[in-house]
Amino acid sequence: MGDNSPFNGQDKKHHNFTIQDIHPLTAEDLSAILQVENASHSRPWSETSFRNELSNPCSTVNVLRVGNEVLGYICYHIILNELNILNLVTAPPFRRLGVARLLLDAALADGVRKKADKAFLEVRKGNRAAIFLYRSFNFQPVGCRKKFYSDGEDALVMERLLLKRF
Repeated sequence: MGDNSPFNGQDKKHHNFTIQDIHPLTAEDLSAILQVENASHSRPWSETSFRNELSNPCSTVNVLRVGNEVLGYICYHIILNELNILNLVTAPPFRRLGVARLLLDAALADGVRKKADKAFLEVRKGNRAAIFLYRSFNFQPVGCRKKFYSDGEDALVMERLLLKRF
């Protein structure tokens, strides 16, 4: 892949934050993460859910933080050759500034480094902004999970092949 790869792991600057502002979730981050989660979802993850991810050896939760401000976070699992994105959230004041793009870019680069050859995610069928973002990373719809979410909304299953660099 060339230097314009959407997940080449380079330090690209996105507004006033960079990949260096991404850090693994710690227990000290939980309060701020829960505030963002609650502001972003009608059915947010619980503190227990995040604590479970902290203790899961297959899980990575990365936080984009600038100073004391959490701009967003991503949670994903890498199992064998698959990267599965579970949660990608941008704090409401920072949406459409490249936060989710930077977090997703870093997660995909991590997947490539760890020898994953495909990435999967589920997204609400009605979440047009997220679907647009994922399509810009060449994720393609591969299925639908009927009534996947607790409110009965369907999930679109999307997949992206992760090609190794030559």
